[in-house]
Amino acid sequence: MTLDQRTAILVETGPSMDLGAPSKRLQATREALRLLGGAGAWTPCEGRVRWVPAVALAATLGAARHVDLPRAARQVARLPVERVVVIGDLYDPRAVLDAMRPLAGLQRVFVEVLTPAERGAAPVGPVERALVAYLETLRPHRERALGRLQAAGVKLEDLPLAA
Repeated sequence: MTLDQRTAILVETGPSMDLGAPSKRLQATREALRLLGGAGAWTPCEGRVRWVPAVALAATLGAARHVDLPRAARQVARLPVERVVVIGDLYDPRAVLDAMRPLAGLQRVFVEVLTPAERGAAPVGPVERALVAYLETLRPHRERALGRLQAAGVKLEDLPLAA
């Protein structure tokens, strides 16, 4: 999928996105840049969704500390975009579902990014073990959310991360 000026990128920014080495946030940023192929994108920046040129996109996505996905999606819905790509780990399924709702008329993609441990490999260290245990408690909610996204016409993609 190659994206252009009619594209918005939203990257989840919860604490779980800092897991991994390199972090899921960094790998999500790299994936966004790969998908954009040198173009910029609409993305949250300092509390508002703005057009960010390619040269500033990595810094903008990497610096984002808290993005309210549903709020950002409502802003995106008022912009001249055709596609929205949300990249994240679905630790907060409600936020992703709420974000996709106002974007119903657009081409929507959810790219799931999980570490090898979150996919079943042996966790490395106590923090990763705790997050994997928490993710396991979310499994039914995540599976329902993925089913709802798919039923709503959201394209689901997977970004496997190296160990």
